[in-house]
Amino acid sequence: IWKEITRRSLSIAHLAINRPTAPSWRNMTASLARTAWPATTAPAAWPTSTTTRYGRWKGCTPRPTAPPATPALNLARLYRVSPVALVGTLVSGVTSGVFWGMAPTYGLLNGLDTFRIGNFMTIVVLGGMILQWPLGRLSDRMDRRIVLIGIAGALTLVSITMALIDPIAARSLFLLLSFVYGGCLLTLYAICNAHANDAAPPAAAMEVASGLLIVFALGAMSGPLVVSWAMTSFGANAYFELTATAAFLLVVFAVARVVVKAPVPSEKTGDFEPVPAGLAPPPMSSEFDSPASQITGVECH
Repeated sequence: IWKEITRRSLSIAHLAINRPTAPSWRNMTASLARTAWPATTAPAAWPTSTTTRYGRWKGCTPRPTAPPATPALNLARLYRVSPVALVGTLVSGVTSGVFWGMAPTYGLLNGLDTFRIGNFMTIVVLGGMILQWPLGRLSDRMDRRIVLIGIAGALTLVSITMALIDPIAARSLFLLLSFVYGGCLLTLYAICNAHANDAAPPAAAMEVASGLLIVFALGAMSGPLVVSWAMTSFGANAYFELTATAAFLLVVFAVARVVVKAPVPSEKTGDFEPVPAGLAPPPMSSEFDSPASQITGVECH
């Protein structure tokens, strides 16, 4: 039934678009009725006319357009272009996967009830939403790698502190640190994305986006697996200890890259655009779109 309805709807649409003249409503109704309920159930042929009524009035003729080319995925090339962005995205995937997958388990193992676990996760998300804007704008005005070092360093210190305190006895301090923890944790991906697009040529924007998403997904899958084993072996505080370890490794790597490579020139950097913690693909602004990907439906003379 659904296939039959779809076929008849398409037939009606093609008849209305490709009809060369503007008939009366009576004739149009009769024609649509004959198209929608033909005497035979054989599939209707597709219209062969290539000149639409709109094209005749406007002097335009439609032309076929080829689909955009599929970008090649080359993580080695992406690493050569922006190693800090690639490693930072991997760390962001690991730490974000740990948070979304294991934060409720951490709360239960520490004696938090459902309400307090919800408070903890809500404040973390609020921190990521609010602090992403000032940190992103700061990265527009200086080397984004320096901002990434600061964020990863702060995430390391906050995670170590949260692993040492009791979330019940020091509830106010724990929630305050949760806000900063979320601001650092959920901002890493967006700034890594901006840094990668600064270093890559504009025509490679789709390749950069797909590569970063793959790396983020690999980290998000591996993070919960590793931290679940660590929490089973070493206790609930391994949740924050693993986050601190991953963030510290990013600090060391980024500092080494800053020493050996100059920053991206300011005239080649774009404006920061917030990304919701890797839950969605990075936004593609028009300045990064390749001319070959712009598809035109009609060609006017």
